[in-house]
Amino acid sequence: MTIAYWCVLAAAIIPYIWVITAKASKPGFNNNKPRIFLDELEGWGQRANWAHANSFEAFPAFAAAVIIGSAVSNVEQNTLDALALLLLYVGFCMVFLYHR
Repeated sequence: MTIAYWCVLAAAIIPYIWVITAKASKPGFNNNKPRIFLDELEGWGQRANWAHANSFEAFPAFAAAVIIGSAVSNVEQNTLDALALLLLYVGFCMVFLYHR
């Protein structure tokens, strides 16, 4: 399995890391009413919740680009791997750059 495909797997797992972080940022999480809890978050918890949503939004296009790029493009695998790693890195850094 190529590095780019491992990046797709990582991109599928990352949203869950962010939502776990958001839920742990403040005591009192109620699994019966998670949206109310998440909407009331502030600071780091709020940014983690936004990252969770953004990660899910970006995943389908990223996965499709990697799969199509691997299957039908003339791009070298090293280039595709580097671009996939770059996208994961930028997505991770973006969380820390959110403004209030």
